Amino acid sequence: MGKSGHRIFRVFGIDVYLHYSWWFIFILVAYQLATDYFPTYYGGFSSNGYWLLGVGAAVLLFVSILLHELSHSLVANMRKLKVEKIMLFFFGGVASIPQEDVEPVTEFWMALAGPLFSLAFGGFLYLIHVTATSVPVIAITGYLWTLNVGVALFNLVPAYPLDGGRVFRALLMFYYKDITVATRIASKGGRGFGGALAIMGVLTLFAGA
Repeated sequence: MGKSGHRIFRVFGIDVYLHYSWWFIFILVAYQLATDYFPTYYGGFSSNGYWLLGVGAAVLLFVSILLHELSHSLVANMRKLKVEKIMLFFFGGVASIPQEDVEPVTEFWMALAGPLFSLAFGGFLYLIHVTATSVPVIAITGYLWTLNVGVALFNLVPAYPLDGGRVFRALLMFYYKDITVATRIASKGGRGFGGALAIMGVLTLFAGA
């Protein structure tokens, strides 16, 4: 993991790495927010003001993704499962768990922890959004609560290796008592979902979006 990123800190005994691609995506997201999203929906700010909103929202989006990934690892630790490292990308992460024979119930709750956190955090941000009086706070929380709920719902799709796919695999492991069979079935769903996303992307491109 360390070869494709650099360690940013250590928490709960877990080394957290930042993938090198993070910087590129961060710049793209901040640019899109500062030049398109916030000017479209929230007028009255200067160019510098929009950039402050864009960079701030991008940082907080990454923080929410970081907390999403850490929730997986905390559940793993609670279930006596060692997590050595986490490699963070901008919209997700990969945990390094040396133990392969994970019990289905552990896999189930560990996978479900991330989406549940994102849903709860999205709800918390929504409450701030509808009660705040500061326009910058309203703008940033409005963006973040929808993204967190979107991340949660997307990850609940039963397509491995998304969280929902891992929940599905855990249920298959419980039924078949065979991790190989469970992984093979869950992976077929993942390939099908990936193919559907690719087709949707091509159709959207030809539609002019």
